[in-house]
Amino acid sequence: MEVINNNKIAEMYHKLGVSIAVFDREMNMIYMNEKAQEFYEKMFGAKDILGKNVKDCHSNLNVRNIEGLFKQFEKGKPFSFISAKVPIFEGGHLTVLHLPIKEDNKIIGIMEIPMGSSFVPGSGYCEYERPIDDDDDNFLDYSHMEK
Repeated sequence: MEVINNNKIAEMYHKLGVSIAVFDREMNMIYMNEKAQEFYEKMFGAKDILGKNVKDCHSNLNVRNIEGLFKQFEKGKPFSFISAKVPIFEGGHLTVLHLPIKEDNKIIGIMEIPMGSSFVPGSGYCEYERPIDDDDDNFLDYSHMEK
């Protein structure tokens, strides 16, 4: 098996069937695959967002939540699922997986992977429908999950 180089990985990400976007600590969009471009256009009406600040297309609450995500990731949280009611998507729900991107043990960005209604409230997966509080030690609460 051949080792995959960075160019090949970037090409694979770009052609995946799911949306992948990455923004840096200042919330500048630094990577979007083709599906992410389609997602942001559908969700926010935003075209050509690559290189621009996500604050320009998100609500104040979402911007505050993104800032909270950075603080949670700095505390060591490994990921975040956020579920929201979004009528324009099939099933009326959208779940977004956020993953921290680290360099030299510092959080330098967040990878965002939105998904359709396969992870909906009540399905047994983590639900999160409130503002993120950077002092909230129970940010990822799995106590409601079925065993």
